[in-house]
This record gives sequence, C-alpha cells and structure tokens, in this order.
Amino acid sequence: MDGSVSEWKITKTYNVNDIVLYKDTMYKCIQKHTAIAIWDPVSTLNVLWGNTTGKDNILGISGDYGFYNLGDTIDLSGNSKIIKNVYFSNNKIIKCISFLKYKIIGDGSSCMKIIGMQQNTIKLFGIYTYNYFKQIKSNGYIYNKTLLGSVSEDGDNTMNFWSDFTDNQKTSKYINIRYIYLNGGPGDYGWRLNYSTSDNNTSPQGNRAINYIINSQKLGIIPCFIYYNIPAGGESYITDLNNVQDSVYMNNYFEDIIFLLCLINKYSKELPCYIILEPDFIGYLMQNAQKSANEIPAAIECLDNILIKYNIPHITFPNTIGGLIRSINYIISSLCKQVKFGWMINTWSSNDSTSNFGSLLKNDFDLVKQQAQKIGKYYFDAGITSYNASLFSVDKYGLDFRLTSDGDNLVKCPWSYNHYHWTNFIYFNYYISQILNLKSLLWQMPVGHLNSSISISPYTNERFPDLKNILGEAEDSATTFFYGDTISCSNNIEFNYWSQYNNKTIDYISVDKSNNIITWKPFINNLFKFNIIGILSGAGVGISTNGGGISSRDITDSYFFISKVQQFI
Repeated sequence: MDGSVSEWKITKTYNVNDIVLYKDTMYKCIQKHTAIAIWDPVSTLNVLWGNTTGKDNILGISGDYGFYNLGDTIDLSGNSKIIKNVYFSNNKIIKCISFLKYKIIGDGSSCMKIIGMQQNTIKLFGIYTYNYFKQIKSNGYIYNKTLLGSVSEDGDNTMNFWSDFTDNQKTSKYINIRYIYLNGGPGDYGWRLNYSTSDNNTSPQGNRAINYIINSQKLGIIPCFIYYNIPAGGESYITDLNNVQDSVYMNNYFEDIIFLLCLINKYSKELPCYIILEPDFIGYLMQNAQKSANEIPAAIECLDNILIKYNIPHITFPNTIGGLIRSINYIISSLCKQVKFGWMINTWSSNDSTSNFGSLLKNDFDLVKQQAQKIGKYYFDAGITSYNASLFSVDKYGLDFRLTSDGDNLVKCPWSYNHYHWTNFIYFNYYISQILNLKSLLWQMPVGHLNSSISISPYTNERFPDLKNILGEAEDSATTFFYGDTISCSNNIEFNYWSQYNNKTIDYISVDKSNNIITWKPFINNLFKFNIIGILSGAGVGISTNGGGISSRDITDSYFFISKVQQFI
C-alpha cells in the first residue's frame, strides 16, 4: 500500500478525474476548473468535485482491509503531510522500518489505525496475512493455535473500545473473532427488519449483519453470528416445536437464513464468517421429546420451492427435525463456502439423573465420557455433521456464577467451576469431538475472574481490584482458568474449594497451603490438543460482567479480561 495524493490548493488548475485530499478526505474532479477559496471540494460537491470511487477513501487509503505476505511492506510515507500517526492492534505481526513505513513479520491479522493531521480524522484498516487467511478459510481454524474472541455489539462505544490502542500491546484490544446475535425470528421484530416492523423499518434490511461484517473487517477481526431464530421470542421446547411445525413460519425462516447468506456473499466474499446455529434447540429436543430428531415432524414442505427459487441443486429432505437440520446445513454449504458453521450443543441435553450439570460436577471421568457420548450420538443422529459442517459449539451461558441463584454457596452452585470441573468441561468437549469428528468453538465463557488476584494491571501498574459481586460485575472462574492467574484466598472455605483438582490437569495448578495462595496456570495453549479451536467470551445475558463487548454499559472488570487476552494473542 503506497501512493501520494496531493492536498487541494487554491489557484491550481484541476482536470477531470484528478484526485485531491481535503480535510483528510479524498475527492475526484468532475469539471475542469482553477481553484479559488470558495470552491473547496466540500462547498462544490457534485458540481466541481465528486466522491472518489474508492470505498471509504480517507487519508489516501481506499477500502476496509488488505492481504499481505510475510515480508511485504506497507508504505504510507507518501502521505506524511496528512498522517499524524499509525498504530496497530496486533503489533506482533508488524515492524516499523521508518516513519510511516512498516513490514509484515508474522502471520495473523491486525487493525491499522491511521490518525490524520486535521481534526484527528481516523481511518481503520484491517490487515490480514495470506497464510492466516487461507488457514481459516480452508480449515476454520489456525493449526495448533486457539482463536480468542469476545461478545461484541456494534455501537459507537464498542467500536471505540476495539480501536482504543497505541504502541503498547499490553493495553491493546486485539482479538481474533467476535460474536453477535442475529435473533428475533423471521418477520416483524426480527433481525432482518432491524427489530422493527415491515411498516416502520427505515434502515436497509439486515443492517445489523451488514455493519457487523464491515466493521469487523476494518478491525482485522473475524465476525461470528449466533443465528437464533427458531424461537422468535421466548425460548422453550414447546415454542420451538410449534414454530418448526408451522409451514408459514418455516418458509420465512428459510428465506431469512438465505438472505443472510446473500449478505455474506455480498460483503464478505473473500473473508470467512462463522455461524453458530440455534442455541438450545436440539438440547430441548433431547431433554423433552424422548424421540430422535428424525422421528419428530417439521413443516419443511416449502423447501422444494425455496431450492428452486435460489438455484440450489435439488435434494429431497424428510419432513422431520432431522431433515430440517440437514437442509440448513445443505443450504449454507451450497451458497457460502467461506462460512464456517456448526450447531450448539448443551451440556444439559441428556434427560437422565446424571445430566443437568451432574456429570461435570463429579470427579468421575467415566461418567463425563458416558454423558458426552450419549449426547454426542443424539446430535450426530440428528444430522449436525452433515454437508460439511465445520464445527460444533458448547457454551457456559456467560452469566458469572456469583450472579446465579446459589452464587454465594460455592459447593451448592452448579456454575462455580473449580479446576476439576473445568477439566471435566474440557474433556466433555473432547469426547463429543471424537463422536462427531468435528472441532469445538467454545462460546459464552463468562468474563468474570476470581477475586484476590495478584495480577498487575498494565493500565494502573497496581493489582486488579476485586469485582464487587453486584449486577454487571461479578466473579467467575472462566477467565482465571483459561488465561491463568494467582489468587490469595481470604479464607479457608475459598482456599479449599478453589484448590481442588484432579490428576489429569495436575500440572496446571499449584497450591501454597501455608499462605492460602493458588496458581491456576493458563490452559489456553492446550485447548487445540482437545480439539478446541477457539473461545468466545462474554455476556450471555445483560447483567453479566462486561469485558468491553457490550456497548450499552461501561467496562466492569477493570480491563482484566482483555489484558489477559493480549498475553496470548
């Protein structure tokens, strides 16, 4: 990337198609003239000057992202008169050679933030290396590396958060992947109509998805959509069943998911996207129906016409939920090769006495394996691996354990995972991956961490403060387990609980009984060995701890989560 574009000047004669920069924005001459003071490009827009054909052309740079090989140079020195500074969110892949000249030194992605001289104009531009891009596009993952990500809305506050970085990697905001819900069901008040109605919607249909893709590309981050539309509003087994057995509802459902795929093809033909399909849907079936998904009716008779309408090669699917699942996979893989997709699996899916978290809370690997195999087989038989599904996903709800009903009782609370609970969770994923022959993308891991951390904040150079254990700011052990930490327990109850472990992960915990100090060593670099390709952290519900991805609320973890991520990115 190089080039020099001159600034607009009085008395200079401009010919048609000449390009100038004015107030850090690029314009193209549409009528030959000699410039005078009152004929600046803004004042004479569409008379003497027009917008350039380049997309979002600011500070001499067109487009939202670019691809590079190792050793390539990014040369902005030709625009030194209008660029004040340049920063990279992931400076581990970039080296500064000289002022405004940079070299690609590692594989990965980054956001390049370019700050202009005038009015501090900012241009965000995504950097992707070809090798990184090719691995994700072909495999859906980076070999022997875990994709690290977060929930992320797309408002101004959130974009400001992700672009709030300078030269210090410790305080950067880089992640590999971010997720957002597309929900609300088909029709009025759903995501396609921007949660409005057909009569009142004034924005382009699917605007939430469009902006999310474009802004993710600018940030050098892969977008992930949680597609949650079988329940239009409140979820339940009965709601899901009623909707999939309603032919009108299902026709609109297919129309909407194809509409999303068309948007992805339009706005992200080159770069991959991820889709996690219908959280809780199959889990409710397994828990309540007492039948295989292939035995439960679904109204997908409309599918023949849908396939014809969108020129998708015709395949006949049975009018069952198993047929529905397979048809969704078929449509995605037929229309969008760049989409990596899979279905969400619930740890509570099984309907026997050892389910509902029971197997994960016991120090019994045989039981964990038994439950994982039972659940994995049900989902496999339902068809979730069909038609080149890329992955499956398992969540932990995203609600910090201190905010749950039994959050004050460590032993009684089913969400207060200590080290051996997390080990069970990891092996549960692993055993299911063996059944499905797919890798896992963890989703909705809570952002909260354990209090009494001795970690030093790169923002204050002091120990991170304790979370207050109030709505929106509460403890969980997820970030502590995955990214590692040392805690100094204030009492024996907490020390005894958090120091528990089992022999399978004995190397990842150390205990100092004399001082009530526990160290959980980071598990993040081991996840790929367990067929886990990535981890998406952040709020499952609005009252969860905010690590930066929720635009409507301030950060409540004092940057603990995002600081930890920068150590392993």
